[in-house]
Amino acid sequence: MAELKSPGIILVHGYSGHASDLGPVHRMLKNTLAEGAICRLRLPGHENHAVPPFDPQRFGRCIDDGVRTLTKENRNIILMGHSTGGNLIMDHLIRRQTAPFLLILAGTPTRIRGEDLNRWEAHGRSDVDIPLTHMARLVSFINRLAKATIPVNFPVLVLQGEADLLVPPIHAKSWKDGRFAGPVRSLVIPHGGHHLFHGPGSEVALDCIRRAVSDAKANISAGRPEWSNASSLAAMDREVAGFIGARPQSVHHLLRSPGARRALDQPLHLHPVAHIDPIQLNIEITSRCNLSCGHCARSVVKRPPKDMAAEAFEFILDLMPNTFKVILVGLGEPTLHPALPELVRIATGRGHRVGLVTNAMALDKKLSRRLMAAGLGSLTASLDSADPDITTRVRPGSDVPRIIANLSDFLSLSGGTIPTAVFSAVSSRTVRSLPDLAQVIAAMGVNAWMLSDLNFQWNRSKTIWHRWNGECREFIGRAIRLAFSNGLPVLSVRAIESLGLAHRYADFLMRTPAGLAERSEVHRWCLSPWQTLPVDVDGGVTVCDCQPEAKTGNLFNRSLAAIWNGPVMQAHRRRMHADAPPAACRCCPRF
Repeated sequence: MAELKSPGIILVHGYSGHASDLGPVHRMLKNTLAEGAICRLRLPGHENHAVPPFDPQRFGRCIDDGVRTLTKENRNIILMGHSTGGNLIMDHLIRRQTAPFLLILAGTPTRIRGEDLNRWEAHGRSDVDIPLTHMARLVSFINRLAKATIPVNFPVLVLQGEADLLVPPIHAKSWKDGRFAGPVRSLVIPHGGHHLFHGPGSEVALDCIRRAVSDAKANISAGRPEWSNASSLAAMDREVAGFIGARPQSVHHLLRSPGARRALDQPLHLHPVAHIDPIQLNIEITSRCNLSCGHCARSVVKRPPKDMAAEAFEFILDLMPNTFKVILVGLGEPTLHPALPELVRIATGRGHRVGLVTNAMALDKKLSRRLMAAGLGSLTASLDSADPDITTRVRPGSDVPRIIANLSDFLSLSGGTIPTAVFSAVSSRTVRSLPDLAQVIAAMGVNAWMLSDLNFQWNRSKTIWHRWNGECREFIGRAIRLAFSNGLPVLSVRAIESLGLAHRYADFLMRTPAGLAERSEVHRWCLSPWQTLPVDVDGGVTVCDCQPEAKTGNLFNRSLAAIWNGPVMQAHRRRMHADAPPAACRCCPRF
């Protein structure tokens, strides 16, 4: 059997369009694919921007010839169609029963209904005057294809412009109605029109295609060593095993992440440019909160109350299909979002592992049941003290008995099947109450207790690091011993974002009180800027969760590449390895 080369792609323009419509795609892919691997077709009769009679047989033969040429070169085929060029590709797939390595449909209609005819007739008269009989044949052709299904399994990427006046955004979801056997990912590009690769939204649309093609190329070249590593990582972490089964096409991003490489005892290779997509998304689904914690970044970074729309949440997830974990966390309290269970269902339905970070005040039995039914994968509850008076001072608005009852009910309802932890932000005001808190948490039966000193530069005067003394050593040490004696693992905050944690507890156990107060002047632990993307309620991205004021861009108007590997992120990664890392990093317990 001949060895398969890097993939080849065939670009097909629409019936009333021209090959130049896909010029930006062609130019962009030259940096991704090998010479001669890009075939930008010009449909017969479209010379000099003319539009011939609609002849699907003639156009189909042109596509067949393009596929045949790349197949003879032993290439795995990627097919991409813009507008009705996508329908012509669909016709090819139905006739030939072929399975491309990837199918991309951009601005392609699923069908043309009666109420759509005026738009299509006007479109036919706009740039070139297309006779009504030709438009009628086109409409009939598209609607005939709408009844067909393709039983062959291959991935599909659908891109639709939010401002497309010819093919409305509703078509993006219509392609997911069961006509394909394989996974379908659809994105409505903000501000994009019908000509997606020209004008508003083009940067995001082109980047989506580039990354999809790059993934296809990586998956073609993936070999046995990579899958052996995948098996090793899956053996350490059941969530990884589930993700690999649900999204095998994303495995190379996960395995090349620093978190996976650290778990597999491989060199990390941390560079200014991250060579993988983020494998973890920390999404702030609401900016509202029911507490007023003085040490929270909310006390400094002010945002108006807002809930993220489900459509925005879906867009973010579909923009980053290679994400392993989606953690619902931010400056707001996620349980206040009215559609929280639905958002969890949306994420788990795409194969992501979903975690929730909450103060547990609103986590009643009804919500707990709905979250479990939606597929919630893990829960972390914030509780700094079991003393109501102390908690009221550090987390105003808290009701300690209610929080403990809600957590106990959650654990009872889950039957221990959902990993549950308590996170405690220790400060000079809570350190004396830690031993009592250890006993309360151990009695609840959670899986782990994570202790962290306060973060953020403005909290420095209240940190254990700043106020370390014999009293801190005594109470922290007593709490750790009580927890361990009751079978409760006490973990350092450095365990956050680690993979295979169930098999690597020993690496992150807080064995001595001094571990809580440690800081590093040089980079040692933090992997966040190389694998995690924090997204706020408006779609804004920051360099890390610990610097919510340091924005790098917005996912609704910039491409992921421009944000994730743009100048701000590259400079931040470079500074983390410098002799004088950022002050925010040097005061961070995770650094």
